[in-house]
Amino acid sequence: MMIKIFLVEDEIAIRKGIKNSIDWEKEGYEFVGEAGDGELAYPMILKTKPDILITDIKMPFMDGLQLSKLVRKELPATKILILSGYDEFEYAKEAIKLQVAEYLLKPISSAKLLDVLAQVKEVIRQEQEEKELIKKYREDMKENRELEKERFLNQIITQNLSLAQILETGESLGMDLSAPLYNILLLKITENGGKQETYAEIESALDTLSGVFSFRRGVDEWLFLLIADDAEKMEEYKAEVRFMRALFYYHALDFYRNIPMVTENDPVGSYIPPRYTPQQTFDYIESELKDCVGDMLPASTCPYGQASQGAAYTLLAKLYLNSEVYTGVAKYAECMEACKKVMDMGYSLESDYSKLFNADNDKRTNEIIFALPVSAEHTVSWGSSTYLVCGQLSMSNANQNVADFGATSGWSEFRLRPEFVDKFTQTDIDGSGDKRCKFFTNGQSKDVTSMTDETAGYLSEKWSNLKDDGTTASNTGDAGVDTDFPLFRLADVYLMYAECVVRLHNDWDNWAGGSDAADPDVIASRKQGAIYWINLLRERSHASDVWASNFADDDAFLQFILDERARELYHEGYRRTDLIRYGQFTTNKYIWQWKGGTHDGQAVDSKYNIYPIPNTELTANPNLHNDNY
Repeated sequence: MMIKIFLVEDEIAIRKGIKNSIDWEKEGYEFVGEAGDGELAYPMILKTKPDILITDIKMPFMDGLQLSKLVRKELPATKILILSGYDEFEYAKEAIKLQVAEYLLKPISSAKLLDVLAQVKEVIRQEQEEKELIKKYREDMKENRELEKERFLNQIITQNLSLAQILETGESLGMDLSAPLYNILLLKITENGGKQETYAEIESALDTLSGVFSFRRGVDEWLFLLIADDAEKMEEYKAEVRFMRALFYYHALDFYRNIPMVTENDPVGSYIPPRYTPQQTFDYIESELKDCVGDMLPASTCPYGQASQGAAYTLLAKLYLNSEVYTGVAKYAECMEACKKVMDMGYSLESDYSKLFNADNDKRTNEIIFALPVSAEHTVSWGSSTYLVCGQLSMSNANQNVADFGATSGWSEFRLRPEFVDKFTQTDIDGSGDKRCKFFTNGQSKDVTSMTDETAGYLSEKWSNLKDDGTTASNTGDAGVDTDFPLFRLADVYLMYAECVVRLHNDWDNWAGGSDAADPDVIASRKQGAIYWINLLRERSHASDVWASNFADDDAFLQFILDERARELYHEGYRRTDLIRYGQFTTNKYIWQWKGGTHDGQAVDSKYNIYPIPNTELTANPNLHNDNY
């Protein structure tokens, strides 16, 4: 266990003597800093968070006792050793009040100091062991309680318990189950490539549903117990759960196409579902969303984190936008109608683009239609927005300070390909143009010459674990952040609508009713086109407006919209689906560095438009198989 040491001593000779007379690393210590007085030392101490503070008692500006008081308040776990050349009882008495670990008289030999440090180190070790034991005890208690809840909920479903038994046991487990209405739902989900983060994110989303008790049943099944005080509320809860089920099936359809599906009409337990065609899954998702949206809360009254009618219509729009990919039948007109419903619900663009991706983005309910709440304390995982914040930051580039993003470490997990960088101008990259261009370039090359070289490729700086006021949202930036993931937001709806206008060969600008751009009739007319909505996004980001005259034909405008989606939505999980819809994901229509495993890029087999179903699922369900793999 490496113990961090910080030294404060105004006499340079003594300070250097203490620092240089001990081989700190050999003795099991890390010397993290030094200062000549308390005023200089205090901010450095807050940053380095030493385990042991060695401080002189008599110093200019801020003495050792004043410093100790501040450190004791902010870092109560830090052990303090007082050094003094004054053998006075009053100092010792004050030091005792501050719970100082040791009060040492100068001069002190290195052997004596090491002996004292060893004693303090042992105290720290014992305290850490006690903390770990307490932590483990609490985790075990929590786990046992959750298991008790799961067993109890399973008994409700599988056994004939009396109402009195249900209410009494539920109360003992902290579950208020008193309600006139109950409903039970079964959800079966195909896991994405065996990644535990997938389930963690699903469970996080399910936790946002009020009046719903859920638990895992088997490898890929959830059971839900829904309670409500009245029939209207029950229908609302059921609608939310049905939306979540439709959302999961939408992603499964997008990833795998031919998937198994389980509904409330299928048997509970060891039922093996058939392999559904993409059309069957598409039809089911569409019918579910249309049927449940009326029972969901409108955007104006829906609590943050829950799925509103806006979320349902946005998901429906996404389904229609990619219908031609999934089923071979285009549904762009239907996508436009779904987008219009969302756009008429009172949402508006957030004026500051960067605030959509910081730790206070739960305040951006004007633009964020549906978010997956993330908490550094309650939903810690290596995925979700933790990956986005830490993964974008460098592990080794000294020019980038990860603390500026509320993180404690960078992972260098991803870098930007030059083909994406080129969608912005140099003015944008320099910080004087498009505010969506949030790149870190200092010490980084634009050319990704190597996939393993951290300096090859610009880094993104889009995501942050800082609050609006610049403070860090949590102290666990390397293991979890407080930045929610905005799954659906209004900007995406604008771009979906614009794309459908062009694909349906409608008027791009639809300038009618007069020449005054501020005229309400002109605005109402232009809202039927695509240019108006795109320019709202570009004006928000301080990018220049575009006009119909900028594009030669529909294809040129569609390519611009695809590029605009890249600029607006990068690192939000849409790019793969967008490129497939445009026929550019696997083909040679669009080549990027390292596509197909080569530096210059190359086309790949079209089978990679669809993920292979994992072997675990193929083994569990003999009805499934992969095509072309």
